[in-house]
Amino acid sequence: MQKGVAMQSRHSKLAPSGASSASWRLLIVCAALAVGAAVFSSRGQAQEAKATPSIAPAQLYSRIEAKKAPVILDVRTPEEFAAGHIPGAINIPQTEVQKRLPELEKYRNQEIVVHCGSGGRAAKAEKTLRENGFSDVVDLQGHMNGWKAQGLPTER
Repeated sequence: MQKGVAMQSRHSKLAPSGASSASWRLLIVCAALAVGAAVFSSRGQAQEAKATPSIAPAQLYSRIEAKKAPVILDVRTPEEFAAGHIPGAINIPQTEVQKRLPELEKYRNQEIVVHCGSGGRAAKAEKTLRENGFSDVVDLQGHMNGWKAQGLPTER
């Protein structure tokens, strides 16, 4: 019994007053799990962020002007596309990308720059493309909002 008392007094400085050693251990385990989950989550976000490289609107426009444009996939609605789009872009709405993959098959081994209005739909389309073996998928920085904000030309 003396040994138990000595052990308790030695660790009592670390544990909050009134805390049993079992609850103290539980607290330590929970803290370790929380730290591990945070590290795992941040690694997953970093990997997801690395999954799709990006291109600046001005850089894409320079390539269009030089006749070295990649495939430009606009995943906005047909109405948005008709109101103005990046020169040379093809339009497949994000909600149709999965079922229209056969149309994109000829571009499987080419660079495909994907954009929408602000990024949400493009991210979904990019994921669908990557999951279906398209390896050179690129995100347009700022998307159509960024393109217009830089005063770059559109066509109808």
